[in-house]
Amino acid sequence: MKTIFKAVATVTIFSIITRLLGFFFRIFLSRKLSAEGLGLFQMSSSILTIFLTLISSGLPLTTAKMVSKYETQHELKKRNIAVSTSLVIALVLSILSIILIVCLQNVFSFALKDVRATTILLILTPSIIFSAVYAIFRGALWGQNDYFSCGLTEFIEQIVRFILTFIMLYNVSDIFISTKMSAYAFDLTCLISAIIVSFIYFRKGKLCFKKGEYKPILRSAMPITGVRLSNS
Repeated sequence: MKTIFKAVATVTIFSIITRLLGFFFRIFLSRKLSAEGLGLFQMSSSILTIFLTLISSGLPLTTAKMVSKYETQHELKKRNIAVSTSLVIALVLSILSIILIVCLQNVFSFALKDVRATTILLILTPSIIFSAVYAIFRGALWGQNDYFSCGLTEFIEQIVRFILTFIMLYNVSDIFISTKMSAYAFDLTCLISAIIVSFIYFRKGKLCFKKGEYKPILRSAMPITGVRLSNS
């Protein structure tokens, strides 16, 4: 009972703090970018979100479930194989997503009715790979019941993004340039978050690959991903 209370309290506290930081960050960003710049960023990120859904919905949940199962059974090698397999799938999907965005950039420009929004979208594409790494290792930490590390990583992510955005927008008056700087700050934040969560994971786990493990993970992740994609 004490363990459950501690886990709930940890998640709740970090969630409240992170959401408050996110709230103040959005206020700061809206004032720096103005309605026009914020609109450009939101149009681009709305398309980015669809591709991020491919790697940040079903796969992390499946990873967490399998890690929890193998942790309970003390099958550490199988745990590492599950995480490694999910990571490979996520990276392949992220690379394919980036290729698709680049190939369809003219289509997105037509749909968004603003070439500048497509430029922001292209700047944001590296974050897909960083988010893939982050999502899988974070799922592994959830499976290990390491809620403190998950919450701490999200907290650090908000702080880093705020600092990077503030530095990169300092003394920049042009709206489009400010929006591009915000996109670069987002990429860097995703990269730093991926590095942090990878470091935390490798304290207890490692990568281990085995053939024949891809289909079960895909079979488990696809229904959740499909539902999330349809909502997006």
